[in-house]
Amino acid sequence: MAVLRTESGKTIMTKQEYLEQLQRRLSAYPEDFRQDMLDAFEGHFQEGLSQGRSEEEVMDDLGSIDDVMNNIDVLYDGPKKSSTEDNMQNLRKNLNDLSDTLTRTMKSAAGVVKDSVDHTDWSSFEGTTGDVVNIKDGSTFQAVYVKGTDGNVDVELVPSDHLAYQFSSRSSLFSPSQAVLSTTFNGSAAGLVVKNGSAKLTVFLPETMRSAELELSSGNCRGKALSLDRIDIRQQSGDTDLASSKIKDVRLKSVSGDLCIKDSVFENALIQSTSGDIEADSNEGKLHLKTVSGDVDADHSDCSSIEIESISGDIDLDTASDTVYASSFSGDVDVHQEGSIAMIKASSVSGDVSCRLKDRDYTAELSTKSGDIRNDTDLCASLQSKKTWIIGDGKGRVVLSSKSGDVVLR
Repeated sequence: MAVLRTESGKTIMTKQEYLEQLQRRLSAYPEDFRQDMLDAFEGHFQEGLSQGRSEEEVMDDLGSIDDVMNNIDVLYDGPKKSSTEDNMQNLRKNLNDLSDTLTRTMKSAAGVVKDSVDHTDWSSFEGTTGDVVNIKDGSTFQAVYVKGTDGNVDVELVPSDHLAYQFSSRSSLFSPSQAVLSTTFNGSAAGLVVKNGSAKLTVFLPETMRSAELELSSGNCRGKALSLDRIDIRQQSGDTDLASSKIKDVRLKSVSGDLCIKDSVFENALIQSTSGDIEADSNEGKLHLKTVSGDVDADHSDCSSIEIESISGDIDLDTASDTVYASSFSGDVDVHQEGSIAMIKASSVSGDVSCRLKDRDYTAELSTKSGDIRNDTDLCASLQSKKTWIIGDGKGRVVLSSKSGDVVLR
């Protein structure tokens, strides 16, 4: 078995052993939750090591596996064992401890990089500012790939009548050397690779461009009024803002950054962040939002269906979509649905769940193990059982559940 030894001879686990033990201890939990947790801890290791921290320092920040698992175990077993006031206070304390652990786990190391990104002032740095460079025969390219291997690379995607780029390099605390840009061309694909430093890169995309793929170690991404078949943006630490675009397939993923998509039309969009917040406003299409320790805020999203998942973050959804799935492990879930209902399913393990509805034709099923259940609607409802109400003919279905939180229908 691989081990690390300190100068004092003390034996500690390696990163691999830590993650393997965590995986074994999570084996009894649902696969999706288990994978989310493993991805989150792996992401924290990557961020810490990339900033020069040792595996031991990263594990000290994460805390022992026993501490993490004790909190997780309480989430599932605590409400079943007792519902006395004292025990419920202990349960809620453990739930808060778990939420704090998750948030600290995701944000501690990545926060240093993210703060440097958020407070960057390009006008205060000396560097080289390049002219706009037109790519010869740009109309023949249908895909562009952008990669930033070192430092902070900010990327802006701009619609244009030709394929071109503008590149500005700079030095910073994290990247003292000047960045360099290299270009590669392979068939109908163009590649732009930034190495050895921090930079700002603007990419001009013609109408003939069908896909854009970005892979960055850190840096912000911004795109507006784009028309593509596919966009795929992956970042370790940085924010992404996509607006007023028509894209069939959207994939946005960041370890420690915030992700925002608004005023856009798509067929499918998968937005994932480990520790950042997700915002989705005024969009159309099938939407899937997923975060470990960030909050999710989605307003005025008239999507065909919406699926939202969070481990320790809160979910706030305002939509007219008739199909909604929203779940948080230890956060609150609030759904405001303004249209007709096919299916609304909202759940939390330790948080409160509330739903405000405009429709007058649905069956509501409410459940909690140790919280309170309230029906605050002013509609004429027939009580089918203690936890089920029928509004109108009961065509739509509303399922609200929490293990230790309150469940409210408004």
